[in-house]
Amino acid sequence: MQTMSNLFQDIIAPLYGDQKSALEKIASAQDRLSYMLLNQESDALGVVIFKSQLSQEFESLGINNAIELKTLFVVNANKNSGVGLGSQLFSQCLNYAQLVNAQNIVVTVSEEKDESLKFFERKGFQRVNALEGKYKSGITEFILVKSLTA
Repeated sequence: MQTMSNLFQDIIAPLYGDQKSALEKIASAQDRLSYMLLNQESDALGVVIFKSQLSQEFESLGINNAIELKTLFVVNANKNSGVGLGSQLFSQCLNYAQLVNAQNIVVTVSEEKDESLKFFERKGFQRVNALEGKYKSGITEFILVKSLTA
């Protein structure tokens, strides 16, 4: 079985660099909840990680009481795309956000991950800001938000 550390090294680190700090927070459950979707053979199919506390970090963008989705990815996306794995993972975050009465879910997505941008937009997220070089020089990151209020 692949570990969370292996998955981050293979999938996340190439986009965002060293993930030691993030993995330490996940391991200690400091401020994040994580779910790994497994198949019957206990092989990892995907991961979702989100902050467990409501955030005011995006208040300057008019986004209050938000759950920040930190990571969502499907393993072997070329093979496993389109079968609902991402939606299953996202539902963990959405259900939690509703449980804690969050008003919004926020996620930051790299311009290099067009399929991820499209996924979140299909889930009702809207782009609200662009950050140049926040994680990687020369790369734009988009902040997307999904309102949970009617």
